[in-house]
This record gives sequence, C-alpha cells and structure tokens, in this order.
Amino acid sequence: MKGMNMNNVQLVKKIAKRMADMPMVENIMRQEEKQGVFAENGNAHINRSTLSHGYLGLCLLFNELDLNFPEEGWNVYCNNYLKVVFEEIQKEQITTASLFSGYAGICLVLDLCSNGGKYLRKARENIFYYLKTTFNKELETILKKQELDIFDYDTIEGVAGIVNLLLSLDQNEYDTKEEVIQAGQYLVSLSGYKKSSYKDIPKWHISKEHLFTEVEKNIFPNGILNLGISHGIAGPLIALSKAYNKGVHIPGQLKAIQLISNDLLKMKLPGEYGWNGEVSIEEYINGCNNTKFIRDAWCYGTPGVAYALLLSSLALDSKFIREQSYNAMMDRIGRTQGIFSPTFCHGYSGLAYIYYKFYLLLREEKFLHESERLLDNIISFYDENLPFGFANVEIDRGRKKLFNTVGLLDGVTGTLLTILELSLKSKKSAWDTAFLLN
Repeated sequence: MKGMNMNNVQLVKKIAKRMADMPMVENIMRQEEKQGVFAENGNAHINRSTLSHGYLGLCLLFNELDLNFPEEGWNVYCNNYLKVVFEEIQKEQITTASLFSGYAGICLVLDLCSNGGKYLRKARENIFYYLKTTFNKELETILKKQELDIFDYDTIEGVAGIVNLLLSLDQNEYDTKEEVIQAGQYLVSLSGYKKSSYKDIPKWHISKEHLFTEVEKNIFPNGILNLGISHGIAGPLIALSKAYNKGVHIPGQLKAIQLISNDLLKMKLPGEYGWNGEVSIEEYINGCNNTKFIRDAWCYGTPGVAYALLLSSLALDSKFIREQSYNAMMDRIGRTQGIFSPTFCHGYSGLAYIYYKFYLLLREEKFLHESERLLDNIISFYDENLPFGFANVEIDRGRKKLFNTVGLLDGVTGTLLTILELSLKSKKSAWDTAFLLN
C-alpha cells in the first residue's frame, strides 16, 4: 500500500496482540481504578460497555485490524470482547442514549463490527430499539428545560454526538429520519440570541451554575460560551452541517449554521492563535485576546473549531468561511501548544488526525506533512515497559501522571487507530464517527 509505514503497523499489531490477553487487560484496569482513574464514590469499577473508557474501543481496533489484515484472525479478539460487553449490558442497566457512555456508542460499534450488516443482527436490532426509545425520552426532557446544560447538546453525552451517529447509519436498515429531524430542530433552536444584563448573547451560553467545576465557576462568574468539539458548539455545528450535506433539510437550518459560524469567527483570537476552548461573556462582547490558555486539541481549541467551520462552509457554500478555516489550521502548523499526551481527546492523536482530515478534504500537502510530523510525535511516546505501550498523560498540580487505559477517548485504542490510519491510509471502518470526523 502506498504510504504504508510497516514499522508503525507492526507496533500497533504488537500492542493489540498484547491486549488480546483479556485477563491481563482487566488486571491493569483494576489497578488503575484503585488509584482513582475511574473510581466513583471511592468504588473501583470497570464499565466495559462504554465507548469512552470501556472495551468498545478495543472492539473497534480489532475490527479495523481484521478488515485490513483478514487472514490474521483479529476478529476472534473482537468477538471475545463483544461477548464481555454483552454480559455487562445484561448485568448493568444502561440509562443514557449518549455516544460515549450509552446506547449510541454500542450501536456504532455493533454496526461497524457487523461486516456490512452480515452479523450481529439481533443484537443490533435490540440496541437500536433501546437507543431510539431512550433518545426520544431524553429529547423530550431536554426540550422542557428552561436552562441549557452542556450534556444536553454536546458530542460526548448529548444530542450532537447521537445525531452524528444516526446520520452515519444505513437508512435501508435503520429508520432514523424522524429522530434526526426532531434533534436537528433542537440544535437549530440553539442558534440566535437571548437577552442578558450586558447585551444580546448566543443562546448556547452556559450559565455559571451549569459549569463543570468550582474553578470554572470562579473564573467565569457570568458563564461561558463553550466552543469545543467535545462539549461545545462545534459539535452541534458539525451535526447540522452534516445533516444538510446529506440531504436532511430542516427549517432554519442554514440560518442556524450561518449564525453559529459567524459567532465562532467573531471569537477568533488575533494573529496565529486561532480559538480558545471557552470564552467569557465579557470577551464575546469586547473581543477575544486571551492567549494564555491555547490548546491545540480535538476536544478544545483551533482544530475542532476549524473543522466545524470547514463543514459549515460546505453547507453554506461559503468560500470566506472555508478560507478562515484553512488559514487557521495553516497558522497552527509547527506551533502546537497545550497538549502533552499521545491520546485522541486532548493529545497528539486527535490533532494529527484532524490535520489528516483537512488534507483529505482540501488536498493541501502541507496538512498531510503536518499530520506525519505529529505522527512522529505520537510514536515518540511509546514505552515498551508500559502495559499498553502508550499511556494517557495528565497534569496534576504541575506534575505529569501516566494512566494505562484502553478506552477510545483518552486511552490507547484511540492512539493506535490513529497510528494505523496515518500509516496505512486505508481506513476500512468509520471508527472516526465517534469523534464526528467521519
């Protein structure tokens, strides 16, 4: 295959083979939990059925390897982990439709691992039924709310991630049109403006009471505008743009795409800095100039926002927005800031993959070269002594900490899938649907 880097591919296979040892993987996961990585209320627990931190990411990895190397038996390991996921679903009630912790993530994995719909038919039908039922109930609750919560609309837990999944499914097998339209109407309603004590501000403003942490509440006493692809408006913008580009047209949709795009462009930092992840109301009104917290990641910062604007430019057929998106990514080449992990969510894998997607969409060679440069950065994190070869790196009180996890979001599977695709350039399954990059 042209562009194949066999050394990288062999590294991915080596680590994947190690993770085929399920008892070893479970043992490492339990060790990490006891250190508080996944613990809830002090109780260590592995939630195997989630896409974020569970075994679904491993299923995607083994499936992608099997599709690229069908004679090597990777599907056996995929099926072994799927059995464990099914057992987990039977034991623990799933209460959310979300992409990364609920039915949407399971639906995505089962669909991709079904070999084009040949296998897992009954399981896929059951999970899709529960997804639709749960999502309709959640949407009904969301529409009754007076105040916006991040998890209502975002990619990780909310409507944007679920809509993107529904749009990716084969409509000859899955009937998702009604849910996509209803959810799309909700996303359209986020555009436009509302009154505040200052002046009119975007409806997707999040009040102080609904911020994640006390630190955020202290920094942003008047709430925020969250721009990111993980928890911010970039997710809904991608979902609305993709829906339009796929022929799902909703009243007010193009206007909503335009309004959100305009606001994102308004909040761009001066010079080569692109976008922050969160913007205060004061900055929205007076202009964004704070360059102290730049993060070039999938979750927050320029990459996710620029990608959302690129898709909106296609829906709007806007050369201006496309150029703004293009220029923002060009400006960040070689200027990476705020990331220190090889992982996808907030590390080098997500950034490298978005540059690769920009190359595929725009055929700008500089984007390809940057993705390859960043791939080298990812590989440099490899440590033979780590159980999974690559760890998630976090900063805690100024010190780096390593966590050995298998999840797609900030674990090794997101890293390995990225290495595999940037080395082979022959993706066989739409695993990147989980990140809205399909």
